[in-house]
Amino acid sequence: MESNSIALDITCTETAPCCLTMTVTVPSVRAKSVYDSMARKVSGQIKLPGFRSGKIPSKILLGRFGQQIIAETTNKLLQDSVAEAVKEKGLHLAGQPVLADEAAKQYVSGQDFTITVNLEVVPELVLPEYKGIQVTRNTVEISDTEVEEMIQGWLEQRSTFDKVDRPAQKNDMLKLSYQADAPEELLSDSKMSYLLKAENTWLMLREPEMLPGTSTALLEVSAGMQKDVEIAFPENFRIEGLKGKTFLYHFSITEVQGQVIPPLDEKIFQEVGVKDRDELYARVRENLAVRKNQEEDEKVAEQVMEALLSGQDFAVPPTMLKHQLAAMVERQRQALQRSKVAEEELKAQIAAYESEAEQQAAKIIRRGILLQQIARQEKITITQAEVARVIGMLAQREGITQEVAFRQLRDNGQLDSIPVNLVESKVIDLLTKAALVTEVKA
Repeated sequence: MESNSIALDITCTETAPCCLTMTVTVPSVRAKSVYDSMARKVSGQIKLPGFRSGKIPSKILLGRFGQQIIAETTNKLLQDSVAEAVKEKGLHLAGQPVLADEAAKQYVSGQDFTITVNLEVVPELVLPEYKGIQVTRNTVEISDTEVEEMIQGWLEQRSTFDKVDRPAQKNDMLKLSYQADAPEELLSDSKMSYLLKAENTWLMLREPEMLPGTSTALLEVSAGMQKDVEIAFPENFRIEGLKGKTFLYHFSITEVQGQVIPPLDEKIFQEVGVKDRDELYARVRENLAVRKNQEEDEKVAEQVMEALLSGQDFAVPPTMLKHQLAAMVERQRQALQRSKVAEEELKAQIAAYESEAEQQAAKIIRRGILLQQIARQEKITITQAEVARVIGMLAQREGITQEVAFRQLRDNGQLDSIPVNLVESKVIDLLTKAALVTEVKA
């Protein structure tokens, strides 16, 4: 802003917790300086026959472009004066300033320029002691049984199936046909008919079950057998039309295939990139230790944050609370819709969730405010390179270019959250490293 040596007149009035009305007056001399600057700018941008750029007589310039100059002057006075006042008062805005008067404010030559805006601000807190928080951490130990189970599960993922001449066992695969004694309207419904009747299909005798209870009800059946089984669909079943219903099923078994788990041999060692069994076990043990240590680190961070938030019930900016609550409710709605919850039940569950979620939303906002204020206290910042690295990782994961990832984040309104999340992550890392950790045996 021009003539910055001339001070603004600023008054702030608190209208509610985290809400202010701020009136800013730009003295006439300073406002006139901005007006003159905008007039020179407009004069230099336009072209009129017979006049050089920037040399248009004042009378002609104001006669033809006076309203444009007034509009640009008003806009610059609005933006610059509010931004300067916010900085001078040391305010941390929780959203964009909103004009207090709906009528458009216009600069008037020779007069002071006064603007009144409504602001929502992040409260400045007296920070609790955030270093040296006492927490506990489980000592990480990896048993031989855990290593064995991990390797066995990994081998089972690579298992194949072969036809066997014996009764069915757990983890077998059955080739069979089935028909439920269900109403015709359900049998003909394409959304659920495959769960009520099928010809020559395959059914696994393990979790997760396609048909509830079949992994135990069809044990010991053999090829050529027929068996009737009563199947009850739970109330929370994924398909609405089958929730809570029970039908008698007629199964006809054609073939039993047994699971063939590959042996732990040279082929497996080569696939994994180890020389022998001992190296494989050592690597699995190491990976388990890394995973468990990460889990314990996360638990320590959770304890630190719970201690930091304990007793913190300060007011939060209402618009931030509104947006956070709306986002949480929308995520809950989408989760219920994916679970095929009926519309009336969905509305009831959303209403119940909203009444409980506001406290959680406020807690999330308080967490962010505390972390951001600690970041300012500790002078924690992030660089453009760090932001670019996050975008690059996202691009790699999605199989797109970094430029496309940037545009998607910008268009979805998620770009601004990256630096915020990075700062918070750095603060949490600082707090956990500064915590007083007591190791306990799990």
